[in-house]
Amino acid sequence: MSKTPETWNSPLLDAILAQITPKQQEKVAIKMRVATRIGNLLDERCLQKKQLAEQCELKGASMVTKWLSGGHNFTLDTLVDIAAVLGVSVADLVRPMENRVVFSKTVNVIVAAQVTVPREANLAGGELVSRSRAMGTTNTVSEPIFLYGKSQHCYA
Repeated sequence: MSKTPETWNSPLLDAILAQITPKQQEKVAIKMRVATRIGNLLDERCLQKKQLAEQCELKGASMVTKWLSGGHNFTLDTLVDIAAVLGVSVADLVRPMENRVVFSKTVNVIVAAQVTVPREANLAGGELVSRSRAMGTTNTVSEPIFLYGKSQHCYA
């Protein structure tokens, strides 16, 4: 049996929320987005809060914990430091997920028309990206796409 959630209303909560301006709501949303992004990047890079703190030249991880709470008012200098350590731009820390940036590099491998040669293209840090035995063709291969720090293979 599934229960339908009860509608709960609080005049006090409604009054408090009515006092928050759209500008204040946007500020909170950005702070939460940055905190979430930092947390996700720490997970992707298998970094601990203590390691981020050390690389940002902080004495302990307590400040990183404060950053991740979502209520911290970041300075531009702090965002630059965090972005540098995590290998992203400051814009990527602040940018909404739907506006993410994807990077890709495409390389054409050309072999003379009368040669039958096994070809390999090693573009992804030594990882095999393309293999072909075709005669005299052009192969298009792409390096991994980097999407917010995650490597995803893309074959053209």
